[in-house]
Amino acid sequence: DLCGQLPLFDRGHGFVGAAGSGICLHVDQAWWSNIAKNFLGHKLVAVWGQDSDVLATCGGEIFRTPLSAAQTVALGSAKSVALLGPKDVASFSGGVPHVTLVVGKDLNLTFYESFLNWHCDNLELLLKGAARPRNLPWWRNNMSADHLNTVMEDIAHVASRERSSGRDQEAFWRLLCA
Repeated sequence: DLCGQLPLFDRGHGFVGAAGSGICLHVDQAWWSNIAKNFLGHKLVAVWGQDSDVLATCGGEIFRTPLSAAQTVALGSAKSVALLGPKDVASFSGGVPHVTLVVGKDLNLTFYESFLNWHCDNLELLLKGAARPRNLPWWRNNMSADHLNTVMEDIAHVASRERSSGRDQEAFWRLLCA
């Protein structure tokens, strides 16, 4: 047990929707990781790479049928497209463009938890996301500076507690950041 607690594990959200509902193409307000558990119905999830220009062409759009020509091209360039069914679990970074859509005739129920692990690359991604411009037309869910400061304070508190835990900190960081 190298670490007793992740620096951040909360920020849960539930989504309920019928066929055709979904979340527009976006990047999360903070660049952390997401775990999704699909309880009812089916949900299509597509994610793109960090360097994708898909937000410039389709940011803020829900990918409903019939897809526009630009959405069809965008979906074809996605890094991963998955169909979540009941009991499926998915994990992806909120720091990359992603979109969801409820498909099929059944009501959909999906819950998400957000977390940040101790790997140096993920900590750097969170900080990079906090420094990005927020005046883009597809950006709708700004995290306020106060909320971001609260998240950073929570992480600092957990990190401080881990430093004083008596665990072998050198081994901890050597394994994570090698």
